[in-house]
Amino acid sequence: MPPEIPSVLPDEVSELKEIIELLKEAFNSLEDKYESTRHRLQLMLKDRYGKRSEKFSPGQKLLGFPGIKEALAAAGLTEDDLKFDDDDEALPAPKKRSSHGRRKIPEDLPREEVEHDLPEEEKFCDKCGDALTAIGFDESEQLEWVPGFYKAIKHKRCKYICRKKGCKRSIKVAAKAEISVYKCLAAAGLLAHTIISKYDDHLPLYRQQEIINRIGMDINRSTMSDWIRQVVDKLQPIYNLMKQLVLRSKVIQTDDTYVKYQMGRGNIESESDIEGSTKGDANPKSKAKQKKIQRGYIWPYLGDEDYPFVVFDFSTGRGGKHPKAFLGDYSGYLQADAFGGYDALFAKLDENDRPLIREVACWAHARRKFHESLNTSQRELAGEAMTMINGLYDIERDIKDKTDDEKKLARKHRSKPLLNAIAAWLETASTKVIPSYPITKAINYAQKNWDALNRYTEEGYLNIDNNASERAIKNIVIGRKNWMFAGSETGGHIAAVCYTLIESAKRAGANPEAWLKFVIENIASTPKDRLSELLPDQWVSNQQESSLST
Repeated sequence: MPPEIPSVLPDEVSELKEIIELLKEAFNSLEDKYESTRHRLQLMLKDRYGKRSEKFSPGQKLLGFPGIKEALAAAGLTEDDLKFDDDDEALPAPKKRSSHGRRKIPEDLPREEVEHDLPEEEKFCDKCGDALTAIGFDESEQLEWVPGFYKAIKHKRCKYICRKKGCKRSIKVAAKAEISVYKCLAAAGLLAHTIISKYDDHLPLYRQQEIINRIGMDINRSTMSDWIRQVVDKLQPIYNLMKQLVLRSKVIQTDDTYVKYQMGRGNIESESDIEGSTKGDANPKSKAKQKKIQRGYIWPYLGDEDYPFVVFDFSTGRGGKHPKAFLGDYSGYLQADAFGGYDALFAKLDENDRPLIREVACWAHARRKFHESLNTSQRELAGEAMTMINGLYDIERDIKDKTDDEKKLARKHRSKPLLNAIAAWLETASTKVIPSYPITKAINYAQKNWDALNRYTEEGYLNIDNNASERAIKNIVIGRKNWMFAGSETGGHIAAVCYTLIESAKRAGANPEAWLKFVIENIASTPKDRLSELLPDQWVSNQQESSLST
């Protein structure tokens, strides 16, 4: 509330000074509220219409900031040890743009030759009238699209009978290859294509139904939903194996994103188990239907280089009990944002009173909060913070191809002095701002999570941020704009398994659709103790060996 100002000004100078101070206080309060409101509005507009890029070029030398040279001297280092004193060295070299013009078409694509000839009446010289002689071709290529086609596979099982007299004439029939989905119209390739189209190409099942209808086949989306449900049920052992392997990692990265789902649905005979109805249920007007649409969450868990899989978990809420249930007795590093739901995990201690799970914070999250303050009155302070944080990333770019031991040593001698200087800067900057400033939140975030933000320097296999987990959920964020929500809680769990298979295949460098077709074809005939042979990294390795041998 603004201070109460008397309608008649007093004659006493002291009383006038008190009123002036009250007016100053009111003005500062309103200015702070205006700045805070303006900042929130800018973030909302940027989130809806603005660029996602967080690039920043400070145009000043990092070593010019107070405390950095002192931190180097305390560590026994010189300015040359940081290797980014010069602005030109501090900023990464711009990526070389690909040249314009016609692109070369891959050689392994099938070729169709179309010969263009002169009409017979034009095969004579315009000057002397003699017949022309062919001397070759002018050649050029175009890239054409032939719509994907469906084909019917007729399985013919040979039958044999004994013709010997007196024999009971036993009949033998050749065995048919085991299939994942019993009595399913779709073969492995179509099953894989349906899953990839929905969860990777973001085509809801009703759109896929329309595409199939164009070739004269009438396949309802309820049927396709049943295909997906049965395939996921058969591939559950692969999902479970990936989860077991990820939990062996020395470090796990995680994040979360929301996915809407319908409550009270999930009838096994209904397509709404997988995705919602197309009859307006995505944005219901009635309060009864609104209550049925709830917000669930999908959590990615990325293993390290030894276990390069991305396992997704679906939950109906965002509480800390969900990552706790997934991680179980996991012991190692966990890298995530500063979500309070993880705090209970980091509080678990072993018999030596050391944390079972060690927190590794994300510098990209810390940097983003300063970046959001660049368009406020505290832009100068935000720019200083961005410059120093960029210095940390410059070091990471320099050492990205080094071994884990070399990275650990480089971070000790190069990153730690800079981190000490950033800590000193945060302490000084915190005295220059007031609580209502947007940059105050950025400073508080960095100081509150300072130990976790420094932890990536402990081991070479740790990362400065968990951007990889954010990239893993990008597919979900794009997809939910198309299929809107899962038809039930069961549909959310099915989506988590499908995203696990797809993103793990991508991380291994595999073609997700080709690998998924291979797994569907072979899962029924593969013993449990040999399931690892079906994993995407193993499949890619086998493909490479086969190509080399041929």
